[in-house]
Order: sequence, then C-alpha cells, then structure tokens
Amino acid sequence: MSRASEITRNPYESEDWESLGNETGGAMRPGGTELTNELLERAGISGSRERSYASFPSNVRSMLDIACGTGETTAMLQSLGIRVLGIDSSPKLVAEARARHPEVRFEMVELQECPGMFETFDAAIAQCSISEIAAENGIANALASCASCIKPGGMFLFSDVYDKGGKSPWGLPSYDGWLSEMEKTGFDAVWHDDKSSTLSDFVISLIWAGFDIKTAGSWCPAIEGVDSKNVGYMACVMRKRL
Repeated sequence: MSRASEITRNPYESEDWESLGNETGGAMRPGGTELTNELLERAGISGSRERSYASFPSNVRSMLDIACGTGETTAMLQSLGIRVLGIDSSPKLVAEARARHPEVRFEMVELQECPGMFETFDAAIAQCSISEIAAENGIANALASCASCIKPGGMFLFSDVYDKGGKSPWGLPSYDGWLSEMEKTGFDAVWHDDKSSTLSDFVISLIWAGFDIKTAGSWCPAIEGVDSKNVGYMACVMRKRL
C-alpha cells in the first residue's frame, strides 16, 4: 500500500507516523507543538503572566485533549501541572499513547459520548480534529459536544482547517464561519488568527517525509473535494459564556 493510500485510509494510524512526527515536531498537524504553545500562551495557561495575551487570569486545573492521538500534547499539558484527560476514537492510537505516557490518563471514546461520561473541564483543546468530527456528525453537534465538556467560563483552544472558497462538499466552514458557529454554541472569542502558513509548512514536511501528496484531501478527510488553494488554517481561543 502506498503512503498516500495509508494517509487516506487513516492518516493518524499510518505506519510512518514516527518518521512524520520527527518532521513535524512530534505532532501530525499544521503548526505542531509550536502552535500548541501559542494557544496556551494566548489563553494565559503557560508562559510568564507578563506575556499572557488573555484578558483574564488562568485558573485551569483540568483539561480535555480532544483527538489526542499518541498523546504528546496530553503529556505536555500534564507537565504544566494540569490534570488532563486525552480521548481518541482509535484503539491503536490510545494503546500507543498509554504505552508512551503511562502516567497520563487516556480513554478510547468518541467526542459525542463524552458529555455526561466524565466531569466537565476548565478547558479543552482540539487541534485539527473538529473538522473531521463535524464532517461525520455535523458542525453544531460537534461544537455542542465540546461545549458540554467545558465548565461555564472555561476555555476552548482550537485550531483547524477552513474553506476559503465556500465550496466544501459537506460544508466545511470559512474562517468567519467557524467563529460564528462557536459563538452560536455559547463561546466568545478571546483571540483568533489566520495560521495558513503553518498548513503550507506541514504539507512540505509531508513531502520531505516521503509522502506522495497529490490532492489536498489525501492527508485530511475533512478537506476532500476542496481545491487546495482554498484550504486555510486558523487558530483561536474561545471562552464559554457563564
């Protein structure tokens, strides 16, 4: 099976995950851990308080890592002194995460099953994952599941692909569309920014790692059918209304 076929079948379970992770800073997503760190700083969760961009003090003691994969981000969050739960729907990835980070809690569960199954969290983080969940379950349902896992006043750290041209077969939101959908779900924006340059860097990393990327949708099912020129990447920090 070709690498391109493996990505399309299940990008996050590819046998070449480790080599790809080395090319992308240990995370198979645009921006890697560098963007994760920026999200945390923008939310006031890490870094010096003098450099915190958030307009409110951080009080994050618990956090949900949505679609945690092999758990690199989850482990990093726990190293900050946060009690973290990593969830993923892939048995293979959850098993790998538990083997790599036995001190961290991971559960194999779909996002939509979380509300009511676990306690609510001070914050949740979802990186390049909600689009795929939304493509199967609907944008409103996916975001409502996120909101149900977060305490009132808690934070939602988000990065994902967006559609610049409005021609996604299933309705992938635009940049403003994502923000609007989150506001409808009960979140207010603290910070947001276009991070499309990280998407370009990520695709280059895929190619350097030996993957044959001929179509935009070959690495992310949520953008299948969207012209690669119309795919952007964004990041935001949202606060759930009280």
